[in-house]
Amino acid sequence: MNPNSVRTGHLVMGLVFLLLTGVWALYVGGAIGTDNLRWLIPLPLLIGGGASLVALALTNRKHQL
Repeated sequence: MNPNSVRTGHLVMGLVFLLLTGVWALYVGGAIGTDNLRWLIPLPLLIGGGASLVALALTNRKHQL
């Protein structure tokens, strides 16, 4: 494995961390209330899961060609 290659797991967890930090910043800044947190907290996890599935599909497709 190339030591300079991007690891998909690290990239996805970084994305999830940034999205959760964004939700936290919106809450602390007063842009959203507690009633919006019910659907905003799981959203970064769903986006991260979708990104990892896309990355997995692209990696498998690249190996099959």
